[in-house]
Amino acid sequence: MEKEPEFKNLDEEEIDDGLGVLVKKKTLYHGSGTSGIEAINRAEENTVGSGVYFTSKEEDAVGYAQRRSRHRKDASPIVYESLIENMKLLDLRKNENVKKILGGFKQILIEKLKDPNLKWQGQASLQKAIEAINSESINSSNLREITFSIGHDFSDYCKSLGYDGLIAIEGGEGEDIGIHDTYLIFDSEKAKIDKEKKLKANS
Repeated sequence: MEKEPEFKNLDEEEIDDGLGVLVKKKTLYHGSGTSGIEAINRAEENTVGSGVYFTSKEEDAVGYAQRRSRHRKDASPIVYESLIENMKLLDLRKNENVKKILGGFKQILIEKLKDPNLKWQGQASLQKAIEAINSESINSSNLREITFSIGHDFSDYCKSLGYDGLIAIEGGEGEDIGIHDTYLIFDSEKAKIDKEKKLKANS
């Protein structure tokens, strides 16, 4: 069985029998190619759900900032810091939790398939996700295989369980970013920018 990557945080308290964590106070980082923004918007491209994406390590955010600013003349690599407090986050760094959550989520997808107004593209995405869940091949490191195309549905389901966001493990992008944790906050209003740090532009 594939070993789970270890991302331990002392400022997180397990809740709901280990299904989630209560983050008491924690600084998160967001890498961007745009300077001077006052609020981080929901990501245009979802990987593990819909919301605002952060990581717990500044060096991973630096990688995203460099990657997003590369080959853009008007870009300025920036790392934004956000302090979150007293948030309930679903802990999908654990394979057992991924399995629990996907079991309930599958039932939501099955119900959505019954919508007579559902377009064929949406139907195909739901069916593909259900097949992936049934295969039991989805774990903490490849969750995006299900959530990539139906991130809004997944976030809505997690919110319905009482969570403000989730924590997942994601793979890297090119040489800039290795395997890292992702803190996804569903409501952008709950993840205010506290400070920004300009980085040296890359080529």
